[in-house]
Amino acid sequence: MTTAGKAERLLLDGRVTVRAADLDGRLTANVEGDHGLWSVHRTAGGSWTCSCPAAWFTRACSHMAAVRLITGDQRP
Repeated sequence: MTTAGKAERLLLDGRVTVRAADLDGRLTANVEGDHGLWSVHRTAGGSWTCSCPAAWFTRACSHMAAVRLITGDQRP
């Protein structure tokens, strides 16, 4: 399954919880992945991070992609 497909599945399964967001663009969400609960963050500058191992190596993951679907931020 592709990253985009996994992201859609996470979102449709109700496994994404936005914990906080502000008008400066910062956002914190929890995503219940297949192998754990991960924290996704967006900074006011638009940078994304995730606590999962995939994001450590690839700087992209289905957890960030799922939260991006909520925000509409699909920039690479």
